[in-house]
Amino acid sequence: MAPLKILLLVVLASAALLMSGCGSEPPQPGELLVTSEPAGAAILMDGQSTGEVTPHAFTDLEGGSYVVSVLLEGWAVFPGQRTVLVPFGGRSVADFTLSQQVGSLRVESEPTGAAITLDGAATGEVTPHTFTGLLPGEHTVAVALANHASQPESLTVTVVDGEEASASFSLVQLSVPRTLLLEGFSNVLCTGCPDFNADVDFVRHQDGYGPDRMLFVKWPPPVPTPLDPFYQQASTLTNARVGYYDTDGAMSLPSSYGQGALLGTQGSPPQPAAIMNWVDGQPADADLTLTVATAEDLADVTDLAHDATITLNAGGGLDLAGHELHVVLVYEEVETSTAYQGVTLFHNVMRDHVIVTDLGVLPVGEDVAIPVTVNDPDPQNNPLTTLTPHGKQIVAWVQHVASKAVLQAGATPTSLTAASSASPPAGAAPTDHPGGTR
Repeated sequence: MAPLKILLLVVLASAALLMSGCGSEPPQPGELLVTSEPAGAAILMDGQSTGEVTPHAFTDLEGGSYVVSVLLEGWAVFPGQRTVLVPFGGRSVADFTLSQQVGSLRVESEPTGAAITLDGAATGEVTPHTFTGLLPGEHTVAVALANHASQPESLTVTVVDGEEASASFSLVQLSVPRTLLLEGFSNVLCTGCPDFNADVDFVRHQDGYGPDRMLFVKWPPPVPTPLDPFYQQASTLTNARVGYYDTDGAMSLPSSYGQGALLGTQGSPPQPAAIMNWVDGQPADADLTLTVATAEDLADVTDLAHDATITLNAGGGLDLAGHELHVVLVYEEVETSTAYQGVTLFHNVMRDHVIVTDLGVLPVGEDVAIPVTVNDPDPQNNPLTTLTPHGKQIVAWVQHVASKAVLQAGATPTSLTAASSASPPAGAAPTDHPGGTR
């Protein structure tokens, strides 16, 4: 071998030996162990998800600084993040402590007692109730109460760590107790009319058949004679009501209509037991609430003009197209200076009648207030006899024009006491009713 070639090999071998002896080997990778209490937190490095959860050891890391953080839903992290130095060939640890985040939720309703559903699951709790230990974030809550509609149907509430959120609901009753309307057509001089009016007055003073269940309006038509002191002052209104029911003009007195339908036959109204049976057979519930309110003192019989507000409310909403609101001022009790067939005391006699049309659609659960004024003809200016009223009442009802069906009725509170009840008419004892009084 040539001397020059041998010398080159010696130089290269010496250089390799020198390099290995000077520590010039590649650096060893580092390791980072990330832990948390509790475990299972997602690990981020330098703001990017690693796809791993605690505890986890990252190997083959280049030496240097790393920003490490962890995330676990519903838990707060302390510290929020760590900057960790990973040495070449060494091992570092990043440990995190998590504390659970919780808030509370107060659920209320009006009326109370509604069952609460939280995030689609029944809770077994009723309003009002406060849920504690809820994870922060959005929660869906709903309430339910029999025969009521919830407004709104549900709420999405954000729960924040350490704070109390709230959810409030209005519950609107879908059906309410039905108040029935009984209308009587009788003249002070017609045969059988005194007995019919006494029968109705008797029934209305029995338990379960009073003004909370049945209201009565007496119309004084001119059949068979116009010589009726009540007709004299309300002839136009009475004639219109008679014409509404008596389309062929052949009404016989006394006649009675319950909820807009003829009861019995004209001239032969039902007896007390039949009236009570009719009441018992009517639906107990209605879809409409009707209230009558007035600031007037109806006990002040000298006041002849009465302002009232009729409030309608349908929990599920109601289309009242084709319906009318009827408002009537009646004498609950009135005396005449002249005796008619031996009678001087009359009840629930119509004095004024106002009709409100175009009722439209009642919004779901909202009150619709309708102001009305009814006027009492001056009883002292009666052409036939002096009238002495002892109490007044404003009666209202909603009626379908074509079918004549009455949806609901209502009235101002009675100004008379139950002590003014009538004695049982002859042959009309309470036992005539199959169930007796109730």
